[in-house]
Amino acid sequence: AAARTALEMLPVEHPENLETRYRNAGRNYVERCEEIPQEARDCLENSANPISGIDQCGVNTDVPGSQRLYPIRISDMVTHWDPQPRPEGEGAQILSGLAGTWVDVWEAGGTTTTWVIAADGSVHESRQRRSGEVEESDIRIEFLTTDRVKVHHNESSRQDFFFVWDGQSDVFYTSSNLIYAAYPIESDDQFTVGFDSDFVIYANNSCTVVSDDGKVTTGECGWADRDGQRVFNVRYSFDGEMNRMGRPIVTEGTMFPYGGYLVDDRMRPYRRQ
Repeated sequence: AAARTALEMLPVEHPENLETRYRNAGRNYVERCEEIPQEARDCLENSANPISGIDQCGVNTDVPGSQRLYPIRISDMVTHWDPQPRPEGEGAQILSGLAGTWVDVWEAGGTTTTWVIAADGSVHESRQRRSGEVEESDIRIEFLTTDRVKVHHNESSRQDFFFVWDGQSDVFYTSSNLIYAAYPIESDDQFTVGFDSDFVIYANNSCTVVSDDGKVTTGECGWADRDGQRVFNVRYSFDGEMNRMGRPIVTEGTMFPYGGYLVDDRMRPYRRQ
């Protein structure tokens, strides 16, 4: 029931099959539930959210890792934002528009990365460190699916990066860490997006956050101005989640609108030179 509450808040395909899919995805989870001692089971059943209760009721205390109760990952059932194949020829159009030199200046990391992109997808990459050291390599990129760029480091090594570009402006955003992502939104007033491994649901100037294992909490979210740029700030924590110091784990960050997307501030901006 707790997982259903969380899932029904999200853009899940075929919600009428939720229970069957959830059970099939987590047979080990269901079997493990049957082995919980009665005292812990009673505690879970009396929890406002049994998934949060896994920690609060000490279900995994002194239990070997292979026998612990781990909730099913909700993101496996949320396919709404999965990349889709691009129409034939669209990837070539994107490459044609990107042809030229693009630079990412990462001040915090002390690295300046330059991509010289050719219309055929070949890229000369240069990374200059703060120390003055320069690393150069030749890579290849292609756009086969939406919101992704496939980066070929060599014949046997390739990786999907998150990618968003409006096709016109002199900046695109990318990330090799797919947690740092961008999500399409139709309205500034009401939307659902991912953040870290969680989901943020914003409506009526308030937000609800659903964790990837089905916890639900009320977050502190809203639009703000940052040096003339409109940004969306997010801050939240989940009951029972503590750090090693025994303090609540707080997640916070910033996103910003770009080309119909809400973009994680941690994605890297490449600017045309």
